[in-house]
Amino acid sequence: MKNNLEYEGHLYNDDRIFVLYIARCTEKKVKPGYLEYVIYHTNPPTKNKNPKTILSTLINKFKADDQDDYMWGVVTYRNTDRYPIVEVEAFYDKEAAQKYLREVEPSTPLVSLNGRGSEMTYDDFVDWKNQQAFKEYDYKKMYLAGGENPSEIVIIKEPPRFTY
Repeated sequence: MKNNLEYEGHLYNDDRIFVLYIARCTEKKVKPGYLEYVIYHTNPPTKNKNPKTILSTLINKFKADDQDDYMWGVVTYRNTDRYPIVEVEAFYDKEAAQKYLREVEPSTPLVSLNGRGSEMTYDDFVDWKNQQAFKEYDYKKMYLAGGENPSEIVIIKEPPRFTY
């Protein structure tokens, strides 16, 4: 498959309309209906062992001793130049994020299928990506050299939450 495919007014890096990436993140409600995510590519925040505020002290009392101040996000990027963030699904542990990625990644819309997702299994999808020599999201290509702790901040409309 050749690179740089045009579909519905966007120039895609390859056949995938979206690429998924797992990173540590924080989630914060910034106003009704909107969430702010900070995606940390190297050093996420860790539990504040010496809280300076009463609120921090209270929050830390309810956290497990080994729980840090970050979550694991499955970040969905549009597979175009500069990879704009489309969605973030946040999980409390890495295993849950990996499970989610394995479930949804094979159904990512493809240009070659006119925007429909494949019906491949996760393992078949990974094999197919490798055969096509597709490149995954690489945050190092998005930042200038010399910076510290590369991160992204995005505010997204809060998706409906389902309770089971």
